[in-house]
Amino acid sequence: MTGTARRRDLRVDAVRGVALVSMYLAHCAPSAGPGNVIELTEYATYPLFALLVGVGAQLGLRSRSSPWWVGPLVRGAVLLLVAHLLSQLITQVYIVLAFLGVLTFLAAPLARAASWVVAGIGAAALLLAPWLNGLATEWAPNQLGGVRAYNLVTFLVVGGPDFNGPYQVASMVFFAALGILATRHLLDGPALGVGLVCGALTAFGVLLYETDTLTMLPYHVTFQVLTFDGVLILAIFLVGVDLAGRLPQVVAPLAAIGSMSLSLYSLQILWLWYDVTEVHPGASDDSWLNVLILVGGSIAVAYLWRAVVRLEPWRRGPLEGPVAALVRLLTRKPVHA
Repeated sequence: MTGTARRRDLRVDAVRGVALVSMYLAHCAPSAGPGNVIELTEYATYPLFALLVGVGAQLGLRSRSSPWWVGPLVRGAVLLLVAHLLSQLITQVYIVLAFLGVLTFLAAPLARAASWVVAGIGAAALLLAPWLNGLATEWAPNQLGGVRAYNLVTFLVVGGPDFNGPYQVASMVFFAALGILATRHLLDGPALGVGLVCGALTAFGVLLYETDTLTMLPYHVTFQVLTFDGVLILAIFLVGVDLAGRLPQVVAPLAAIGSMSLSLYSLQILWLWYDVTEVHPGASDDSWLNVLILVGGSIAVAYLWRAVVRLEPWRRGPLEGPVAALVRLLTRKPVHA
């Protein structure tokens, strides 16, 4: 979520903005909306962020920073640190940043591999993640007890030490591989056409789901769910980047919030913590007011920050700026370049 190339691709930032809004809806929308359309955010949000980690890793290859691994190492470490700090707050949100941090470490070398290798690893993740999830869920509690390896196994393939967390690194590798391949072969090519095909397949899957022909539950680690997630987020990404390229002024607010997604994710957690501990103690954070506050507040923060902070890389965001400055310092590039 913190990746930046030397010259930002505003189309990708717009899709990051879509991911943020999708997350706000998934976290706070009090209903599934007309035709249960908002329920799709439960399928799209974390896979889309994982896909964008892959996109960022591929775009990061355009940078001439040396050594190449410094940027991903710093960004992944920052995600882990921020995840730890935010996890100390009492909220109703399961923090995704630690999983994305580890994925950042993995996606950087993967983006340097040949496309057939990326496709092979992505396909292996898609096929193995459900099997590993089932195996670890059954085996790890009895075999690993309180050993640290227990937490590592659950983090990688189950979804957290409580065995019912929504995220796991293994399935995210599949989504990141999709992001790498889409950036290489579709971003500046037939993005809209492939995106519309994926959108049609998504609509067909939703139709099967609504008629009880297809049984799925969001966050479940099954081949059906992961495949549906993959097609859905590929449609969102490809159609999103095409529309952003055609209508840059229309999607500018989305691109603005997408460019500082880590800062706004963190501010979201802080607001929801304040909401359920001070404003409405013990109540659910699900409300349209919270959705409005998060979306409107994000746009306001993004534009206000850029209006006040003019110097690069600090204007990228409250967290994104220092991260970019640290990367430039460690790679011996001028901080104000």
